[in-house]
Amino acid sequence: MSQLEFDLQLSRPGFHLSAQAGIDGGGITALFGPSGSGKTTLLRCLAGLEPAQGTITVNGQPWLSPQQQRPPHQRRLGYVFQEASLLPHLSVQGNLDYARKRAPQPLTNDELSALLPVLQVEHLLDKHAAQLSGGERQRIALLRALLTRPQLLLLDEPLAALDNRRRQAILPMLERLPELFTGPVLYVSHSVDEVTRLAQQVILIDEGQSQPPQPLTQAFGHHQTLLPFEQSLDQPLGTAVRATVSQISDDGLAQITGDGFSLWMEQQEAQPGQRLQLRLLARDISLSLQPLSDSSLLNQLAATIEHVRPYNASQQCLTLRLHHRDDSPAQAILALITQRSCQQLQLQPGKRVWAQIKASAVQRF
Repeated sequence: MSQLEFDLQLSRPGFHLSAQAGIDGGGITALFGPSGSGKTTLLRCLAGLEPAQGTITVNGQPWLSPQQQRPPHQRRLGYVFQEASLLPHLSVQGNLDYARKRAPQPLTNDELSALLPVLQVEHLLDKHAAQLSGGERQRIALLRALLTRPQLLLLDEPLAALDNRRRQAILPMLERLPELFTGPVLYVSHSVDEVTRLAQQVILIDEGQSQPPQPLTQAFGHHQTLLPFEQSLDQPLGTAVRATVSQISDDGLAQITGDGFSLWMEQQEAQPGQRLQLRLLARDISLSLQPLSDSSLLNQLAATIEHVRPYNASQQCLTLRLHHRDDSPAQAILALITQRSCQQLQLQPGKRVWAQIKASAVQRF
């Protein structure tokens, strides 16, 4: 049995939620979809804040069934909202003490002390909550949620209200969540960049209907799945890939290897042996029928075209299947090519091509 299992239904005028999943701990599961798709509603149902019908089981214990409904205060969960709801008249330490008193099994002092440097909040304990910046408030809210030793952690767009600088400062801390919390983590976002960087698996949700959890590279690796979300969110089309840093060159580049590909990218503080989550934007990939010589492009990948479909009035979206060295199929990536180029090169499914991408276009998220 998964640590979290749910099968939920909720109806409102003009909206119906139908969501089912089984989720284990040890990683972050992203709820991804456009605004109004039901992501936050699903979290609120899991927390008991919405009157859903169905079942919720956490670590084998029923939180919701046709026979019973455990009230929110009896559900051992941590919930971090878009806006941190700290008590403004208390210090940070006071907020943590308040949460500790109400938790059935809070973290010990030693466990809490170990978390403080990870979230970089040691210097904030004596400050009043009203004095904190947005980023500081969210870090304290996350610490407070972990302090209660929850069985389930819910994060509802915790970075949405922050500017880019503060968002980038918190993302590395969120990346470490699987080290700090072994239970299921549900992370709501409509940011492709956040999901690509943080999540191990994704639940796609649109108009209240959820799809089964998928590995990140599968959910974001095929245009038939992702394209409707990308277009509705006005996000750049791309492919999520995972790779390992194999070497660092003396000229500031890192070589990474993944499923059937090897790429050069700017170092971006990467270290040999490090696992990275990357996103290749479809607009950054160009195609040729032969490998190019005398070119500044460092990355040229052999591939076969799997799908071609219109993306907009002037562009086609192509799914490319990269080749292992033995020519067996590997990672799929997306490319956006003008219709004119498709016609001139006679690009169609089954055709062998070479995909080129600049080292500077391989971005870590």
